Amino acid sequence: MGLVGESGSGKTLTGYSLLRLLPKTAVVKSGAIQFIKEGQVLNLLELPEEPLRSIRGRHISMIFQEAMSALNPILRCGDQVTEVIKAHFNYPTATMKDMVLDTYQKVGLKDPLRIYQSYPFELSGGQVQRVLIAQAIINKPSLIIADEPTTALDVNMQKKVVELLQNVQQETNCSILFISHDLGLIRELCSSVAVMHKGQVVEMDIASNIYQHAKNPYTKSLMLCKPPLRKKVKKLISIEEIATKPNEQVRFEVINTTELNQKKEKLFASPSILDVQNLHVAYQKQSLFGFQKQPMLTAVTDVSFKIRSGEVLGLVGESGSGKSSIGKSIVRLINPTSGSILFNGQDMSKLSDNHLKPLRKEIQMVFQDPYSSLNPRQKIGMAIQEPMEIHKLFANQNERKAKAIELLQAVGLSADHYHRFPHQFSGGQRQRICIARALSVNPKLLVCDEPVSALDVSVQAQILNLFKVLQDQYQLSYLFISHDLAGVHYMADRIIVLQNGKTVEEGWASELIQNPQTSYTASLIDASPKDFAIAL
Repeated sequence: MGLVGESGSGKTLTGYSLLRLLPKTAVVKSGAIQFIKEGQVLNLLELPEEPLRSIRGRHISMIFQEAMSALNPILRCGDQVTEVIKAHFNYPTATMKDMVLDTYQKVGLKDPLRIYQSYPFELSGGQVQRVLIAQAIINKPSLIIADEPTTALDVNMQKKVVELLQNVQQETNCSILFISHDLGLIRELCSSVAVMHKGQVVEMDIASNIYQHAKNPYTKSLMLCKPPLRKKVKKLISIEEIATKPNEQVRFEVINTTELNQKKEKLFASPSILDVQNLHVAYQKQSLFGFQKQPMLTAVTDVSFKIRSGEVLGLVGESGSGKSSIGKSIVRLINPTSGSILFNGQDMSKLSDNHLKPLRKEIQMVFQDPYSSLNPRQKIGMAIQEPMEIHKLFANQNERKAKAIELLQAVGLSADHYHRFPHQFSGGQRQRICIARALSVNPKLLVCDEPVSALDVSVQAQILNLFKVLQDQYQLSYLFISHDLAGVHYMADRIIVLQNGKTVEEGWASELIQNPQTSYTASLIDASPKDFAIAL
């Protein structure tokens, strides 16, 4: 069963209600949650705490959203999964260890003994997610609640997690409640779907009916928010736009071949503003206690590309492919090991910090997580003005304030927001503030590192459309980093595909998507959720 909706629609709250994990401030006013345990019908809302504990983790288990924060960082992964067995069974220690190792193998963890002995911070995000799934299935529950288990994972890892859950479901004959904001993703797993909006189920049906004959305008809008993978479109359709035309058939406006060729010719005639040549990036790994020197970890190997004025270059690949390392090297948040980064003819990789400062305002970065990108104690007006002050732009504070308000309005916020703090905004609004801050010094190039991966699909559509509008308004070029091929296809003129720190394919966006030249690119395209017929 898929439970779908935007952030704030009540999906997670519904899932938490099933196990009575709601915060103390939440009050259940009415209703019942009936669970059949060994032929006996139980109302979980009325069950005393002790009988409920015998159900949690044994008959109903949960896979939480934030993999890295769902596990205790100071306990080994093996102990944390063993703990779930101990809560319900009195097995010998050796038996429990064998059960954990066997379950690690079932969820596709290679070298299960090493994982058993590792701490969560020593594993990748995909490995930690699999440990969480092992923790959920170890006692063979009859119901698994999966709360956004693939958020922020790359498409290949998403596909592997979905296939893993399918295998678990078939092997144990359990039921799964899969909570997500992405209708495209749950199509691969779910046989039935419920769509939530503002705390209510607005549509519920078998999956095929939902995808082909959605009746509710909100359900249709969730499909139209997602960029199509196979088509190059001019604009994504917002939920607000659907709401104003509830009885009309709204579809994407597709960019034709002639328009694509005209854009190619225009870009060919444009000068290059960024020229990256033979870039290498390596990190010095740290030992656990800092005494032993560890071998260098190579993140990027011999990567070269150019970005022309007015161009959007997409950088895609799995987690760990070196995308973020390239972005951080360009803005000199990290120093490249070797190679050159020429911005308007100047090699930024060779400049000292003092000589680099004037160039910093020419290249700005929009980070992945809007929640940690802003100082929680600083009002957003001052956050936007701060870069102007550092680079001594404008004559006085009044002019800088006027520019900050102008930028707030340009990104779809209002002048009233100037005096508010970050915690007073949603994730999408915070990302708009981060974009306004990046634009405050009139940059020529924006490096966007997974700028929408932490947002739900409807907000993603708004931010991607905003990037397009701002590009025309401020004559910007973008390096757009993402693991979402559909989003990159919508944004980018050209795409570079990375694997293990190396370029495996490069080409014009539509040509690369329609006709990939390498098996790795083809696997990324195949792993991406399929387009909705209703949107095309």
